[in-house]
Amino acid sequence: YEVLKEMQAAGVSPNVASLNALLGACANAARGGGIKAVDRGLQLIETMGRYGAEPNRVTFNTLLSACAQAATAPDNPGGALAKGMQVITVMRSKGVQPDVISFTTLLSAGVRAAAQGDPSMVAQGPTLLGYMKEAGVAPDAVTYTTLIDMYAKAAG
Repeated sequence: YEVLKEMQAAGVSPNVASLNALLGACANAARGGGIKAVDRGLQLIETMGRYGAEPNRVTFNTLLSACAQAATAPDNPGGALAKGMQVITVMRSKGVQPDVISFTTLLSAGVRAAAQGDPSMVAQGPTLLGYMKEAGVAPDAVTYTTLIDMYAKAAG
């Protein structure tokens, strides 16, 4: 967020690309900072309008990537899916339709958690597929491959 302050001090308004890059930093921080980094990303999305920038699908998919990263953090990896669904709810409230990448990225949180020995998200895989259907998004081969990978990692 320091760069954002520097931009403002220099009289440069951030645009959606620079704000998405900042969200990418949140995604990277989520690996160690967990869900808190996702919360900061959600706060950033709420302030984007102040800069004349509207969040887009890339914005939200980047934040969903943060949820996937948070799945391996020590602060409640099982909460990554719930936080991801919150991101999708905000996404839809902003008029941005989630796509197959949105949901598959979130499903990858289960893969990460299972690879770390936490199978808690495995049971939520079918639930996520149900959310996809509810949103009118058809799973593709990558979605099912990700689901299979999660099951395989959970089985050890």
